[in-house]
Amino acid sequence: MKLRRRPRCPAWAEPRGTHRSIVTCAAIPGVMPHCSGDNRPRIESFDWCTENRDLLTEKRSSAAKAMFDKHEAEQKAKAKAKTAKPATARPPKGKEAW
Repeated sequence: MKLRRRPRCPAWAEPRGTHRSIVTCAAIPGVMPHCSGDNRPRIESFDWCTENRDLLTEKRSSAAKAMFDKHEAEQKAKAKAKTAKPATARPPKGKEAW
């Protein structure tokens, strides 16, 4: 008995094969979010960041410089406070000792 070959047309595909094909396609990263439109906000955000890259870089750099300057000033103030003598001298022993 000779088996009949089915035409290679999706309308004639077996449900198992069609399901496997859909699952395989859905497993490819980016296919389903693109088809359903779920990726649209992410893509718009990426485009906005790309357009405003120079502004964002400038803001990031100035914020980092400000924090480094603040830290440096704090460290200098700590070092200066360490070397300065206390206003009142405390006794080495007793209740009033540090």
